[in-house]
Amino acid sequence: MTPVAVPPSPGNASVAGALKACLDILSDMCCINTLAKDWPDLQTKLDVERTLLLQWADKVKLLNDVHDRCLDQPDTHSQIIHLLHTTYNMLTDNPGLAHHFSIIAHEQVDSLPDATYLQSSWILSKPRMEKFNSEFTRQNLQTLHVPDGTPSTTRILRVMTCKAGFQYFTENIRQLVNSLNRLASSPNCLECAAQMAAEDVKECKNIDDLRKVRDAAKGIRDTIALSAEKLIVDMARRRVWANLRFEGIHERKMTLQDPHPGTFEWALKAPEPDTEWDSLTEWLESGSGIYWVCGKAGAGKSTLLKYIFNHPETKRRLSTWGGDEPVSLGSYFFWKLGIVQQRTRDGMARAVLYHILRAMPHLTPILVPTMWRFAYEEGPLESHEPLPLPSVAEVKDAFEKMAEPGVLNMKFIFVVDGLDEYSGDGARAVAFLQMLCTSPKIKILASSRPSPVFVDLFATSPKLHLHELVGGDVLQYVQDKADTHRYMRALREVDETMALILIEKLAEKACGVFLGAVLGTRILLQGFDGLERFVNLEQRIEAIPEELEDLFAYVLNLIEPCHRKQVAKLLRICFRSKESRSAEAERRRVWNRDMASVDEDMDSDEFDRKSERTLKARHRQCLALENRLASRCGGLLEVIR
Repeated sequence: MTPVAVPPSPGNASVAGALKACLDILSDMCCINTLAKDWPDLQTKLDVERTLLLQWADKVKLLNDVHDRCLDQPDTHSQIIHLLHTTYNMLTDNPGLAHHFSIIAHEQVDSLPDATYLQSSWILSKPRMEKFNSEFTRQNLQTLHVPDGTPSTTRILRVMTCKAGFQYFTENIRQLVNSLNRLASSPNCLECAAQMAAEDVKECKNIDDLRKVRDAAKGIRDTIALSAEKLIVDMARRRVWANLRFEGIHERKMTLQDPHPGTFEWALKAPEPDTEWDSLTEWLESGSGIYWVCGKAGAGKSTLLKYIFNHPETKRRLSTWGGDEPVSLGSYFFWKLGIVQQRTRDGMARAVLYHILRAMPHLTPILVPTMWRFAYEEGPLESHEPLPLPSVAEVKDAFEKMAEPGVLNMKFIFVVDGLDEYSGDGARAVAFLQMLCTSPKIKILASSRPSPVFVDLFATSPKLHLHELVGGDVLQYVQDKADTHRYMRALREVDETMALILIEKLAEKACGVFLGAVLGTRILLQGFDGLERFVNLEQRIEAIPEELEDLFAYVLNLIEPCHRKQVAKLLRICFRSKESRSAEAERRRVWNRDMASVDEDMDSDEFDRKSERTLKARHRQCLALENRLASRCGGLLEVIR
């Protein structure tokens, strides 16, 4: 059964008809060309009142079967009808409009152009008016009749010819709105005014319209002015954030693999008595300044910092440091092979400011005033043109402001990985962090290789030397990986002690470098695949170089001659992709599909033509490539899902 609209009571239908007649006339105001400069502000002020008339209709549920009780009170109902009829008579009294408001009524046939006048553009009330008209039509309601003697084909243009007169006209409409609201002054009607204002300003299509509404309503209709201002501020903040953020801001951290199960757990526990490193947990709970994680290349510094960043224990310890204040955890992972913003001080500054301003939005005009001025005061906010990014001096000013008492009402800790991958002077990167830490509410967990510049600058900072502490983790990794191979079980049955000695020798060979342990383990597993004897496996381990660069060369030499050309081609593609710094190539990922095309000795277009058509089949091709990468590249290339 099709639902039938339940019309309002006859009395309310007359109210709706009178209101509709007034709204239609207010929607068709014009202005002479000589007042073009004043027209945008004047028509917006009238549009605000028109919007409030429509809000009143919604608040009293004028077109609903169940309406506000004020419409059922005879005296109140009579006063509402009187107000609307009086306003309607004023709007249709052409001599009166001319005399009191300098608004001239012209009869215009529909076919004549309107170029002579400036038409109305209702930027605030349009959505609510469309909804009102739709419901009015659906219920088959009737508006008040046009004045007798006016042909139905004639359009009455009411044209503003005097600024002061139109302001007086708008004031009369404002009084109508105030009177209607007083007659419907129950708490239930008024409490939704702010919500309605927020809904209406969100319908504005651009920032210029929002500014017009705010300026027109300021000091007169403050609920609407405040809603518009709030939205402008929110849009300006989001534009600033969008310009500070850059593509790949968290890419390095996200592409890092999680640590091997059971490793790095010691880092968030108290140090053992026989180890020499400063307690990280104590620093998280009560420390300040910079804590330095030092480690050789490949020792697992980045993986450790990601582990600490994500671990619930870190947040628990930091809550102790925060006390009554919340603590926000941010990160920046330098990446030498990344885009410019991933390996420069400017990129780190943007990441830090982005994180702080997202946590404390009200600081946006204080910390990045130039960006804020352009976003808030100049130009359309929806513009895709970039804002001027903070200069070095502006970043310094921002950090100094953050150090002032009362500016930060929460605490921040930043995990900064890979200072040695900074593209400039490492000392400048450290100076940047030290400048950030001048605020007692900010501290930093940083990592780097033990380069002389960092050893010197972090001499008095709390620290740990990762390669000296991960021996147990490396041994566990090698043991777990070896135990997954069925041949290891056979070796244990032959000689348990000798099998364990092999594992220990390989772990010692890594010298606290996790990457060396990973590559070395793969070399050992190749021996397992060949069912080699203990003596051959020992020879494999002895031949593994201790230095990482030598190990890379050794792994390459282990690649079978028949596969070297193909592996070289794949490595060259990856290297050139990482090396590229053009604007078009800032997304440096090499996709499986492209690698698969090279693997098949085709270019991408030929691969598309000749390869399997279904998604499932292509997925199978990519999986085959992954397996070949694992078996032929010695672990030098991996797929990130």
